[in-house]
This record gives sequence, C-alpha cells and structure tokens, in this order.
Amino acid sequence: MYNILAVVMMALQVFILIRGFIRIRRYIFDICGYLNILFAVFFTLPAWDLFYGGGYFVHKVADFSVNPTQSDVMKYIVISTTIALLFDFGYFLGNRTFAYKVGDSRLLNIKAETTYNKNSYDLICFLLFSFWLYIMYSAYRTFGRSLLLFIMPSRKKEIYSGFSSMMQLVIPEVLLALSFVRHWDKRKIIIPSIFPLLMLLISVSSSDQRREMIHGIIFCGLLILIKYFNILGDKEGVERVLKKRPWRKYAITGIAISVALIPLLWYARNYSNQLTRGEVTVNPFSLHSFTDLIFGSSSTGFDTSLVVDWYDNTYGGLFFHCIRYFTTFWIPRAIFDGKTIQITLLIKLARGDWGNLSLFYINDLYFSFKYLSVIFVPLMGYLLSKIYNRASSSRDIKNVIFSIYIFSQVVLLFKNGVSVFFIRITLFYMIFSLANYFGQHVKVTH
Repeated sequence: MYNILAVVMMALQVFILIRGFIRIRRYIFDICGYLNILFAVFFTLPAWDLFYGGGYFVHKVADFSVNPTQSDVMKYIVISTTIALLFDFGYFLGNRTFAYKVGDSRLLNIKAETTYNKNSYDLICFLLFSFWLYIMYSAYRTFGRSLLLFIMPSRKKEIYSGFSSMMQLVIPEVLLALSFVRHWDKRKIIIPSIFPLLMLLISVSSSDQRREMIHGIIFCGLLILIKYFNILGDKEGVERVLKKRPWRKYAITGIAISVALIPLLWYARNYSNQLTRGEVTVNPFSLHSFTDLIFGSSSTGFDTSLVVDWYDNTYGGLFFHCIRYFTTFWIPRAIFDGKTIQITLLIKLARGDWGNLSLFYINDLYFSFKYLSVIFVPLMGYLLSKIYNRASSSRDIKNVIFSIYIFSQVVLLFKNGVSVFFIRITLFYMIFSLANYFGQHVKVTH
C-alpha cells in the first residue's frame, strides 16, 4: 500500500518540479516556479529520507526530536504535495489573464518623467530615517549589550516586537526604492543609494535572519540590474537586449550564490553567537556539514510540519490562523492585547525559547485551513498571481519596483508562510506609495 502511494507521490513531486522549470523558462521571474522548485528539493528530499530511514539528514527541530511513525510521515507527504499542487493551480488561474508572450521584456523599456517637490521629498526621507533610528535605538536598549554585538548577526532573544522588527527592515528598503525612483532618469544611481544600502545592511545584520540577507541581496541586485538593462535597452534597443537573454545568466548566478549563502551565513551567525557570549569555544564548521544546513530540519519545512501538528493536537486554535494574524497585525497590542501572533511564537511560548523556527508556506496554509484548503489555498495562489503579474506587467516605475520587491521575497514566502509574506509586501507598498505620493510625482511615458 505504502509503496504504491509513495510512487504516486514521487510522480506528483517530479511533476511539480518540472512545472517549476517550465514556469521559469517562460518567465525567469515567475514566483510560483521558484516555489515549486524549493518545495520539490527542500521539502520532499528530507521527507523521503525520514520515510525510508535513510539517515542522510538531521531530523530535529531545536530540542524537539522528530520521530514519527511511517504512516504519519506519509500522511504529511500527501498533504504537503496536495497543498503545493493546489497553490500552483490557483497561481495558474491568475496567470491566464496575463500573456506569457510578454516574457522577459516586462522589466525593460521603463520610462519615467519625474517632477520633484524637493522639500517634501527630503522631509519624508528624514521622517522615515528618524523613525528607523528610533526603532533601532529601542531594540539596542532592549538588547542591553555593546553596539558592535547588536549589529553583528547573532541571536537576540531579548527582541520580540514583530512590528518593530519588520519596520526596521522595510524602512531602508523603501528609502532604497525611493532613491531609484528619484534617480531613474540618471546614469549614476549607486552613489545616491549608498546611505539606504548601509541602513539595510545594518538592519539585516542585526535581525539575525539569513533569509533577510538573501532577500536583501536579491532585491538590491535586481534593482541595479533592471536599471542597467534599461540603459542597454535605450542604447541598443529592447529586442537586441532580449536576444542576448541576459536575465537567465544573472538569475542562475544569483540562485547559486543564494544557496551557497545558506550554510555560510549560518556559520557566521554561530561564530557571532559565541562572541556575544564572550568567547569562541566551538568551531562552527565542526557542528554541521553543508548538507545538514541546506537540507536539515532548520532549513526545510517537512519536519516543522510534524512540530506544528504536535502543537495543533495539543493546544488547537490554528484554524484560519493566517487570516486572523494578517487582520489583527495592524492593531497595536496596547489596544488589543489578545491579538493573534505567529504560529512559531505560539510554539516557542508553549515549549520555551527555541531560537528561530520557520513556519513555511505549506504549513501555514494547511494548518490554517485544513479541509477547506481545497478552496482557500488556490485562492491564495490566485491572489498572489494577480498582485504580482499586475505589478510586473506595468510600465509604472513604482509598480515595477513593487514587483521586484515581491519577487525578492520568494525565499521568505517559502520559509515564513503566506501571512507574514502578505503583511510584509502590504507594509512596503503602503509606505512606499505614501512616500512617493507626498514626496514626488511620477508620470510614466510609453
């Protein structure tokens, strides 16, 4: 029985993987294509290793040893594969209204005639910077140690505010985006962006999240590449630039660098953690191999499924969690003290401090909707497709940058789940749009 079911699940997972490559071949920045590949590699390989008892990966989430029965493992292999297919189906339905023939040219031939209200623009940037500085100072005071250790990528148990930790990352990203909009018609754009880049580097480093570093690299890299290739398009023509197919070469290079960063950033963080405690006692390279760090429980979602299942069976209350978390996030805790918090924080409160758990989009969707996943998971995929494709098909520089921001969040969507993802892109869009509206006026020409 299990052998037949295993063959069927493997076939479906190979189908998901192939779908991912087909999507990316059609459009190199297809979010669902990358989600499919991430699922097929980082979710399914550890799952089959656990099912067959291969022992190639470490199956332990913090101090929770994952030791399920074979039937439990197969149950969540079926569930996770079904959720991935449903999300892909919803994304496909949303894509049908956007012609794939646009392809890689979506992010080329972007023009903008910009008029500035310099005083308003500078005032908004100053206010955003001041708010960011206040957040960072408050976090530093809560941390209670040296400034150098605060900036270093070490674990910071003392800092818990979800809104503050998110704003400290979003504000530098907004300032960086504003810098690109303001200087879009100029060749030299790096120098005006140095200050927001430094802010983002400090925020990412102090956040102690490898995924934030990867997101930052993708976001900044794509902003620079989009600007560079639009300059080429102006000089040589869009068709000639597309004929060279520059996106694919840089995308493959970026993906390879991002995967390599997963273990390298963990080693750096482990070293910083030891410095925070006052001394280096263990060589980080002796703790885990590259394979453990890339495919181990802390970097995949399958083992986390079993942990969330334990919490749901013990405490319950996760039904419609992702929707409740999104809707109550915006209410200050001083007004609504009982508002919903992330599932990972609920687990940490139930079992003590576990460090940085990752929820993953598969777990967020399934445990939020259970048997209603057949309806709501395709809707989530459809919603993401509509938002992303509408932004990336636009020639409005503001929308183009928003689409770049959404794409750069693909790793965070995979690891953090849909609720945190939609909160993050909504927060960025709101601040970016308001700052853009009050600080400058952009009129796009075709």
